[in-house]
Amino acid sequence: PGRDVSLGATLLLPATPGPHPALVMIHGSGPVTRDALRPFADHFARHGVAVLIADKRGTGSSTGRWARATFDDLADDALAGVAYLKSRADIQPDAIGLHGTSLGGWIAPLAATRSPDVRFVVVESAPVMTPREHERLRVETQMRADGHTPELIAQAVAFMDRKFEVARTGEGWGNLVVAMVAGERAGWLPYVNPPSSLESLRWHWDHVFAHDPLPVLQRLTVPMLVLYGELDAIVPPRVHKARMEQAVRDAGKHNVTIREFARANHGFFEAITGGRLEQARLTGFVPGYFEARTAWVRAQFPTAAPSVSTDLQN
Repeated sequence: PGRDVSLGATLLLPATPGPHPALVMIHGSGPVTRDALRPFADHFARHGVAVLIADKRGTGSSTGRWARATFDDLADDALAGVAYLKSRADIQPDAIGLHGTSLGGWIAPLAATRSPDVRFVVVESAPVMTPREHERLRVETQMRADGHTPELIAQAVAFMDRKFEVARTGEGWGNLVVAMVAGERAGWLPYVNPPSSLESLRWHWDHVFAHDPLPVLQRLTVPMLVLYGELDAIVPPRVHKARMEQAVRDAGKHNVTIREFARANHGFFEAITGGRLEQARLTGFVPGYFEARTAWVRAQFPTAAPSVSTDLQN
């Protein structure tokens, strides 16, 4: 049970006797179920760490609406998972953490600052700017990775500026629709996350676009692992990793580990460009990705017993 929803979930337990360290995995963007997280959770569970994976609100067997979930809502959902884990005798109550990827990289630190029951955080491809800034930069870097011309990229970025102005003022929706039609003909529309309605766009302006992760990172006190991919065109590390490092320095934190994987894209697949167009052709994760995050979590709780299993293949 969550604050205003009921969440369907699966708990993956190691084969060894408990109590186990554990984490709650938090989704990225979109209407995704627990199945999207299962391969990533499996490696943790095979190596001694229990994992709770849930259907995002409004998907699978979870109630609610994912498209109208604020960051506060999603943080509450994650903490509902933490509370469930803490209630179980086979979970080590002082060894529960959060894992978030992409959008989850905003949510996991936020949730961790709201509960003393969260003892560590793992974030992957975590944005370190407001969603509004992130989306504008994402359009530019994804289109460049896919080889689009500077002129076409400039058109798409100009659309993003217009979209945010309509979101702020509520004026100009008709002209925005005309621009989306032009963008579909030109080929840049798939990159700009076109809004479905003025109501949706205004809602996101009021509830999502302005979230600032920097004050959250400054309040965070628990150990955190941060992973980035060198070729990530959605959360480019040349910007976000640099901001994360600066935020850590400014806050005087010494319990944050930041690592960048060579040749990795947003999902840590071994890539060539990191763009959208090559994704369907990628076949494996970068070497050491699964092992690095599992080893870091286990190092926080060295008494945890490894599970007897074979390693996952890519």
